[in-house]
Amino acid sequence: MKKLYTLNVNFEILGPMITGGGSGASRGWDQIFSRDAKDNPVINGSLIKGKLKEAMMELAMDKGTIDSYFGLGGYEPTDNKQKGILRFSPFYQLGSTTTKISEKSSRTAIDPLTGTAKEKSLLAFEAILKPGASSRWQGEISFYAESVDDAMAVQNRLTQGLRWIPAIGSTKGIGYGRIRRVMVTQIANSSEVVLHDAKSGYQFLTLDFKFLDELFVGGIAKKTNYLETAHTIPGTVIKGAFARALNEICGANTDSPINTNNSFVNKIFPNLAATFSGIRFLHAFPINKASTQRPVAIPFSIVEVTEKADNEYYDAAKMSSSELAALASAPRFCVDWKGGRKLKGYYGWTSCQTVNKTRTAIDSTSRSAEDEALYTFQYLAPFDDTTNPVKWTAGIVFPQLQDEKDQKALFAEFIKATQSGWTFLGKRDATFKVDICTKAPLYSKTQEIQTTNMCTLTLQTDALLFDARLYAGTNRTADMHDIYQKYFQEIIGADVTLSNFFARQKMIGGFQAKRFRVRQTRQQYYPYVLTEAGSVFLLENVNMKKLEKIQLAGLPLPENIKATLPPDAHWQGCPFVPENGYGEFLINLKASLKKTDKNQKAGL
Repeated sequence: MKKLYTLNVNFEILGPMITGGGSGASRGWDQIFSRDAKDNPVINGSLIKGKLKEAMMELAMDKGTIDSYFGLGGYEPTDNKQKGILRFSPFYQLGSTTTKISEKSSRTAIDPLTGTAKEKSLLAFEAILKPGASSRWQGEISFYAESVDDAMAVQNRLTQGLRWIPAIGSTKGIGYGRIRRVMVTQIANSSEVVLHDAKSGYQFLTLDFKFLDELFVGGIAKKTNYLETAHTIPGTVIKGAFARALNEICGANTDSPINTNNSFVNKIFPNLAATFSGIRFLHAFPINKASTQRPVAIPFSIVEVTEKADNEYYDAAKMSSSELAALASAPRFCVDWKGGRKLKGYYGWTSCQTVNKTRTAIDSTSRSAEDEALYTFQYLAPFDDTTNPVKWTAGIVFPQLQDEKDQKALFAEFIKATQSGWTFLGKRDATFKVDICTKAPLYSKTQEIQTTNMCTLTLQTDALLFDARLYAGTNRTADMHDIYQKYFQEIIGADVTLSNFFARQKMIGGFQAKRFRVRQTRQQYYPYVLTEAGSVFLLENVNMKKLEKIQLAGLPLPENIKATLPPDAHWQGCPFVPENGYGEFLINLKASLKKTDKNQKAGL
């Protein structure tokens, strides 16, 4: 079983030094020093990673070792991509209090004919260090290793490579960023998992993530070099990060599925290997650090009405057509709102501050920027717009096992695995700490007790409720009411009637798998059509016991989609399964609505 090791790397760098890649330069500046979301100067870990790889190649170290450390694959489609074992944190200046743009340093090109300054070539850089001034920058490199001896071997190779780097940052050829000294020490890793109310045999867990770095979660990939982050963390990302950590801890290939055929994981965590596909990971939502409740998706049935120069909100799902007609102005649904910020806070949401980071690949021959390889990531900071800490609340639902001993063993194995080095999440490996509580997630808005044969179902995450292929290429317009009613009759019972609904759909998925998994069996690009979180369905003649049982597991995929997927491993053919957090819903959402004479008014 492998353990997580962390190296503390300390650079002594002489000024001047400049490294860009953050937000755009201010007026009058051609380049300002790279900064994090709090405006602290930072050397991004990707820069150290690139220079270290370059140094180890110059030292003619074994190519297999270099590939295992830094990974394989680039921008071209391939089925041989491999992520490296090394993770690099940002590097910060020790003792620095600089949060504003510093002094200016200028340079210009010389005209070879006149020997004077060349026209239109004056450049202005930020100078956070004066020439010859010494500064110390500290960061961490983390990796998994089988033993202390293996960890020391990695440390020795990395130390050799780091000491080979002569300078760092931009304009190194004229003396910028000279490295005077490098110190590498190994630091002990303490558990980043805190367990509250620890008991065995529980079916639910609440996970609260606290990120130490900026986070990037891939959203819909648009045809652009600007990559926007998603603002929630899908359960598939959390489950995938945990699966990767399991493989690394057990010494398996990081892309290996977690099942009984994975001998490395099955040997150490047999119960996790046997049930992993059935463990449900809920999406993580951002909340205030002091909050203990899971935010609720704003229902699409909420409408905005202007009353006396102010906006009021009503729930159209609880109102008749005559009550809607009696409102002071025409009701507006969320697609037409100009704001709605206070409504997000009312339903328990908070927003993270964002920061942009620009990167480029480096041509290994010319040592200059590679053509057509410039891109910008939008990251989420671990705090909101007022720099208050943000945590992300998620949940886990374990499958109900017949033997209580197996249930307890499954729970114990999960806790053991999380405390063995599960520390990274997201596309750029953001580090986190996690608090685990053995309770079911609490919601910021409660569910009302059922008193009639009608209930309201509100989606909290996107859900795959129908197969769009059945309606593609047909001349007739799809009847969404009929499509949704057939789905609910399929999963609940033939007596169910859909009396009304407020829903939106979006197309997603398929492209990345088609691009990078060239040996996949399905050779066509096939996206799915998901029903979005916030969609509301009013159902009549509902078997509530059956619906509550479905609520625990999440809305299942339609049978005709299941039939096209691998048995007992639907996630291998479709990522939008309930075990990945999709299809989460609330029944009879009680949004603390105030009863008025004519309507239901949101208490904002």
